[in-house]
Amino acid sequence: MDKPGRQLRKRLAGAIREQASSGDVAGPPAHLKRPLGWGADLVMAVLADATEPMSPMQVNREIERRFKESIARATVTHVLRRSKLARSGRIVQVAAGLYRRSG
Repeated sequence: MDKPGRQLRKRLAGAIREQASSGDVAGPPAHLKRPLGWGADLVMAVLADATEPMSPMQVNREIERRFKESIARATVTHVLRRSKLARSGRIVQVAAGLYRRSG
């Protein structure tokens, strides 16, 4: 006797094969096609041109204005606080909630 989970997996696999063979499968959404490090590149570009330290919200707005790209606030915050760039010192927190590019 098959376990219920195995039956479900078989049905899902069949449905996926059927959909793929019919040509109705769309590719991943545009935001999933972006290259790795895309958000960090945009944040660094904005901070490079900034004359004063910026908050995550200001960085987010500037990315959307300059590059006409939507980016999640959580992505910007992650790049500024916890990313490899922040840990290596390329992005520096100068006050509570304000960041600048080092150098």
